[in-house]
Amino acid sequence: MLMKLLPKKRFPRWPRLTANKLGRPAVILALLTAPGVAHAYIGPGVGAGAIGVVLGVIGAVFLAIFAVIYYPIKRALKKRRKSKAADSKTTNPEL
Repeated sequence: MLMKLLPKKRFPRWPRLTANKLGRPAVILALLTAPGVAHAYIGPGVGAGAIGVVLGVIGAVFLAIFAVIYYPIKRALKKRRKSKAADSKTTNPEL
């Protein structure tokens, strides 16, 4: 009878790592990185070539991002230099 009158004590729920949050990406990563069965020897040249291709693609992406960011900055600096040169000629006509 007394237990019914007292409020139930609720404990805080700690966040649980469920299969949806942690398990699936871990399984996918494990499957992608696990070596499969190779029935033929293809040599170290293919591995070096694959690494070269990956590094080339990553480098191309970084260079593209750099070019997109750098070009407007370069134009603004060039415009600023031209305006400073024009201001110096108008204020100092001896040059």
